[in-house]
Amino acid sequence: MTLKEAEEFTSSCRWQYAKTYPSAPHEYTCLAWNPSAKRQMVDFAYLIRDAGYTERFGNSDYRVLVIDGMKYWTMDEPLENTDLINRTYADDVKRKQIADYIQSDTGFEYKDGMSLAAIECQMMMTEFRAYVSRFDWRVAKTFEDFSPHQYILNFPCWKMKKDDKCKGEGEACVECKERRSEFEKWVLFIRKYGERCKMLKTVYTVLCVDGRQYWTMGDPLETTWVLNRALIDEPRRVPKLEWLDRE
Repeated sequence: MTLKEAEEFTSSCRWQYAKTYPSAPHEYTCLAWNPSAKRQMVDFAYLIRDAGYTERFGNSDYRVLVIDGMKYWTMDEPLENTDLINRTYADDVKRKQIADYIQSDTGFEYKDGMSLAAIECQMMMTEFRAYVSRFDWRVAKTFEDFSPHQYILNFPCWKMKKDDKCKGEGEACVECKERRSEFEKWVLFIRKYGERCKMLKTVYTVLCVDGRQYWTMGDPLETTWVLNRALIDEPRRVPKLEWLDRE
């Protein structure tokens, strides 16, 4: 199995959070969920052994392999008996944040079958709510007859300077840089965890939170300057929306 084949295999698997180890958050996939993938699972175990490296956890050493930000390992010997694969985030900071969230009293809600991505989304949703509550949202005049919505703007420092709205020093002053970095973080959050929705002839990625829809406009990220929101049940919008990821 090549690394590319491994990426395709792991992306096709169902992954579930292992709730028995909240201090070491990880998820797993097992052969019982897809018996026809036996050969692929075994081949992936051999790839972890041959292309990975040794890492110590507790009192044991494991062969691990990092692919696309995720760290994989198995626990079966011989490898031909592999029927379960584990993985977690390779980023130590992210892994610790999730472990702290799971073990804290900040509202973690376990749901049967949830993945690490679902836990990360739940953790970040609290921060997202706090972020969007800080702004005075403007009423958009565009499409107000059939798609009433609100928006906020956030421009990169170079544009702020070009429009003579930033007096900070350097190519990217600290204040602009921090504000822009936070905005881009939540744009990516919406695009990662939202669902596709077609309005008129344009497809947006929309995140539904607390009775509102949030979406952005602009690609690449550097040219995304607008964050929009609208009521989910707004009667003038509902007939215009086609949800592409819903059955």
